[in-house]
Amino acid sequence: MLSLQAKKKPIKKLKPEDLGLDFAKRLETINVAAPPPRKGGAKVSAQPRPAWEPRSGTAADSQALLSSSISQVDSVDEVVAKLKVAGVL
Repeated sequence: MLSLQAKKKPIKKLKPEDLGLDFAKRLETINVAAPPPRKGGAKVSAQPRPAWEPRSGTAADSQALLSSSISQVDSVDEVVAKLKVAGVL
């Protein structure tokens, strides 16, 4: 009956010197000190609006302005002009 066990290879234990490596210290420690204490954080007030409402100046405002403008104008140039005046473009 054959046995399908893995054969163990011998493991060589080497020292760094055997491989030509040098682990001598090359840095000199000059000073070790604790960092300065942290300052207190600033308090943040509560949000004046619910999180689900869009902020002003967002794409939702641009879309609302664009949809209201399209119903009142005849050309795309007029819509672009209104958006430029509103500061969106």
